[in-house]
Amino acid sequence: MNLPIGTDAGKLGGSRCPMLVYAVLAGSLAGILWGIEPPELSRWHEYEAIRLWMPQQEAVNLVENSSPGYAGCGTLHYEGRDSVCRFEDPWRGYIINFNPDTKLVSRKRFYFKRVPGLNFFSRRFR
Repeated sequence: MNLPIGTDAGKLGGSRCPMLVYAVLAGSLAGILWGIEPPELSRWHEYEAIRLWMPQQEAVNLVENSSPGYAGCGTLHYEGRDSVCRFEDPWRGYIINFNPDTKLVSRKRFYFKRVPGLNFFSRRFR
């Protein structure tokens, strides 16, 4: 084996492996910590408790009475309160739709909110 002058065969690539292991461990730990959300900040439990075909008043009461630090159901200016209930937490926005005729939950969905300052994977085209 031809080695450059002044190198030792036992030290070749030896310092890279521990650095790689530490990088993988640090990345895994950061990912785990990022995935843990404090239960008092999340409204996921309210969203899970709302079921399809649940009466509208029961769903609205669940949202408005469960988290005292948060606002209740909200709507956009073009939406009627009898057809939609919107609420959010720091990570997600939740949308509950009601059938205006039957006053029952007809659809529920959530979306992940964009976290300001974390644009690792976003590209802006101008």
